[in-house]
Amino acid sequence: MAARGPPSHHHQQNQPERVEPLFVQVSDVYIGADAEALSCVEICLAAEEVSGPVTVVGAQPQGKGRTHWRLYPRTNQDRLSLIQAGTITLREQEASLLQKNPFVVRPGTATTRVIVSNIPLSYDNEEIGKTLSTRGYKLLSRVIDERARNKEEKKLGTLL
Repeated sequence: MAARGPPSHHHQQNQPERVEPLFVQVSDVYIGADAEALSCVEICLAAEEVSGPVTVVGAQPQGKGRTHWRLYPRTNQDRLSLIQAGTITLREQEASLLQKNPFVVRPGTATTRVIVSNIPLSYDNEEIGKTLSTRGYKLLSRVIDERARNKEEKKLGTLL
């Protein structure tokens, strides 16, 4: 029997592209005490002003007090456009775009991100965390549900 060669180019194209998130440093932006907090849609639309329409999948608040947001570009080219710009404009102020999470405590430590899907929205995130812990996983952060937005409706949808 003949040896199989490498996978065809067509097969390689079907594999999803891994796109690393960017981090929006919103502590650069002054938000008054009586002002409404920044929203996912506001962050995504500001990023798309830089990278073009439909180039951002979603955004997620990070850190205590929402000091920064995790921004999910659709492709690596979209990510590169945002990196080259360096900032996005939020409420007429510049917010820095960072390639790495500025609050990672141990940058050299190997970690694994676990994605749990097809969980009903009624299921509590704490219960998911407890289940993972009882199975021997050491959680480095709380369990969060990731959300993306539908630009046409300007609403959020859960990706669980």
